[in-house]
Parts: sequence; C-alpha cells; structure tokens
Amino acid sequence: MVGLKVAVFLSRPASPRASSSVSAFAPKGRQNAMAIAAALAAFISLGSTARGQLPSVHDIPPETQDYVETPRSSGPDQIASILRFPSPISTKVQENNTVEAEIYLPRDVPSRVPCVILLHFWGATDLAIVQSLARQLNRNGIGAAVMVLPYHLRRSPPGVRSGELALQADVNHLRESMTQAVLDVKRLYAWLSRHPAIDGSKIGVAGISLGGVVASLCFGVDDRLSSGAFVLAGGDLAHLIWNSSVTLEARLDFRRQGVTEDDLRRELADVEPLEHVRQAAGENVLIIAAKFDEVVPPEDTKKLAEAYPSSRVVTLDSGHYGAVFAENRIHRTVADFFRSEFFGAPYTPPSSLRTPTIRVGVHYDPETDVTLGVGIDLFRMKRQPSPFVAGLLTPRGPILYGGVEISNGLSVGVAATTERATWGILWSIVL
Repeated sequence: MVGLKVAVFLSRPASPRASSSVSAFAPKGRQNAMAIAAALAAFISLGSTARGQLPSVHDIPPETQDYVETPRSSGPDQIASILRFPSPISTKVQENNTVEAEIYLPRDVPSRVPCVILLHFWGATDLAIVQSLARQLNRNGIGAAVMVLPYHLRRSPPGVRSGELALQADVNHLRESMTQAVLDVKRLYAWLSRHPAIDGSKIGVAGISLGGVVASLCFGVDDRLSSGAFVLAGGDLAHLIWNSSVTLEARLDFRRQGVTEDDLRRELADVEPLEHVRQAAGENVLIIAAKFDEVVPPEDTKKLAEAYPSSRVVTLDSGHYGAVFAENRIHRTVADFFRSEFFGAPYTPPSSLRTPTIRVGVHYDPETDVTLGVGIDLFRMKRQPSPFVAGLLTPRGPILYGGVEISNGLSVGVAATTERATWGILWSIVL
C-alpha cells in the first residue's frame, strides 16, 4: 500500500528494513501473519510445569537501585529518555535480562503528571506505533513509558529476530516469559512512582495485541495500576489458539499430540488474564475490539469485556488489520480515556469506530472460473447471516460482489463486472 502507514499488531514484519516503513495495524502477507495466538501456541508443550520455580504474577519484585536513565533527543513538546534496569527474572539470554523503557514526559507542565505504561505487539522490530500513542498522551498532559517486552528488540541477542526466542514449544518458557513481562512492568512502576515529575497515584497501563494481553494481566494482578486500555486483545488464550484464523498448523500439531483445548486452558491458568481479574475496577478499563476479527476471535475479546462488566468497549467496524484506517482515532480514543481517568474530564467514548473492511479471497463464477481478489466491503449488515457487498480487484478486472456468508469465510451471491452479472462463490478472510 504505497503511501499508507500501516502496522502489524499480530504479525512479524518480514525484515527490520521493511518494519521501518510500516507501523502496527496491517499484515505484510498471509504467509508472515503470525498472531499472538500462534506465538502462544508455539510456546506450549504439556511437560512438567515447574510452577514452584517461578515467582507469582502477584508478587512485588525486590527493590533495586540499578536504574540507569539516559537523556535522548527530545521534541518541542516532550522530554525523552531511555531507562534501563535489571529484570526481576534472570534467563539464559543475557540481553533479555536488562529491561529498556523509553520515557516521554510532556514539556512545560506546572505539576506532576500522570503516566501510562505502554506495551507493544509481538514481533515488533521498532516501537513506532506506541511512540505515536505516547505523543498523543503527551499532548494531553500525560507521560508515557514505552517498555520493551521480553525477547524483543534490544532484549534479543545479535543475529536473532525480535521475538524469535519467545517461540519455543515449552509451557515453562511461556509461563516464564509472561511472568517476566508482568514483573518487569511492576519494577518499571516502582521507578515511575518515585519520579519527581510523575504523580505516582495516577499510573495506568495500555497495550496492543500481545501487549494488550500482558497489560490486562498486569492490571488484573496489581491494584496500584489505576486504569487500563487493552487494544485488539482478548482473554481465554486456549480458545484463542483453538479458533484463530492463523493457528491451523498449531492446532493440528496439538491434536496429533493428543492435546485438547481444555488441556491448554489448564496449563495456561497461571498467566491467563481471565483468571486474574479486578472486577470492581471495570469502570477504569477501556477495551477496543474489532467486530470482524478473525485473528483474535471477537468472543475472546467479549470474554475480557465481560470479566470487567463496567468497562467501556469501543468496537472497530472492521477486521483485525482494518485498524490501520483508524490508527489516529484509536490513539485519540485511548488518550481521551486516560485524560478522563486522570483529570476527571467528562468523556463518553464512541461505541464504534467505522473503518473499511479489507477482504482477501478466492472468487469463482462460471464465466471467469477461479481468481484471486482483494478489496473492501462497501456495505455490510450487522445481523447474522451477514449480507455484504464488496468491491474486489482481480487479475481479470474489477468485480462487484454481493453475497451472504453461509459458513466460516464462505459466501454465495452475485458477481458483476462491466460486461455481465452471474452467480458466484467467494471464500475470503477479513483483515
């Protein structure tokens, strides 16, 4: 998409060079689109759990004085620095044992400011999307701390792709990584709460995709976090793995091993956000979901929302990757939410954000036979089954397709070109 700034919430960029030109809301191709679910699935094997060898996600890490803050180039409206400190959990990967966080504070603010800890998506090779959100928060008088998750970016060793070492078929490693992320956030919180320019009573957490899953777990186990925003995240990780559009290979592998969804649910209980919920704090939670998400199933986002009955839920009228068309609006919505939380400003979030629904699929009709198509939905009804009209670009020319979905991704309808109209079948996914 020339000229379009996009970002991959749940997929790994093809290369660091490619990542520099995209930001986190759209895939780079089906082949490379790995979701949180796939990442989590790859971690898991049903061996010994070694639960007793790890701290609990409820624990407060021991105090440390080994924080090092280094000033960095700042903008006209913000003061920036890099913070480094030792992770409370020591792993075999030396680089992973030092946590990095980018600190962004609004300039020329007369009093101490609130702050939000921001967590990125899985496989990130840069922090562009959360840095953009940090700037939006700064404009609203709110500080931001962008923390690098375990095994990502500078926490991965030379020659290893960001997030690659997280993909190990070992349930102990999954628990360790998730627990490490939570305890890293808690140690970052300890530093922020003592910062002379930050109001330690007003620190929140927000995350995108994998970062949203981790953020929801952090919020659930730590009542010092006053509010949380979870973007394109969900609960019930086992169900996510068993139903995501990008985890077929993992599901088949688990089934070959005799592993069931219930087995996964039991093994993931220690790091499952739905097992660690502060229900009374629901009014301090914002959830942003994608209505037609096939990567993080909407029912899993719904479970997270139901775990916080008073939470405010904003629905994107798109699939998972269609969020690229609402990037700025998502950032404003998150910033407005935290401004309301921290400053008491009246705020009612929109119930939905309309965005184009990107559709990719295979079309068949008697005239053109089988052809690939990509396009956007021009019309779609909310009821089920869901009638829709899509404009598709194909190698044989544009097609206007109107159909009704009859099963997962499969629809029947009418296909029209500039010369004719005939019945057609479309198998497609919504991005």
